[in-house]
Amino acid sequence: MVTYVKWQQPLMDGAKLIAIHKNRYWQTETGLKMDIGGFVTALEYASDQQAMLIGKPATAFFQAALHDMKLAPEQVAIIGDDIESDIGGGKKAGISGILGAVAVLKIPLKFNNSAT
Repeated sequence: MVTYVKWQQPLMDGAKLIAIHKNRYWQTETGLKMDIGGFVTALEYASDQQAMLIGKPATAFFQAALHDMKLAPEQVAIIGDDIESDIGGGKKAGISGILGAVAVLKIPLKFNNSAT
């Protein structure tokens, strides 16, 4: 079991802070829930360093995928369900984005079902 006591000292002594992402929310069957982004931000503040992000939306994540596929950003599109980490992250790397499912929007949507 990882406890605060076990990881606090190495982090305070200069250990690198690495995070998979800093998403604000994640979609569950019961609605949006807070994700790890706030926690990672708190650790950044306490350790006086920026976390190295190794997953979406980090540009390096998308660049590594482009490199592995031997493709240029304009040859690729990302299809995702998260407008910030999938689509936004891809866009920062020069990749076109396609929102495949409306799962993690931060604003309420209103649909007009009337036929015109």
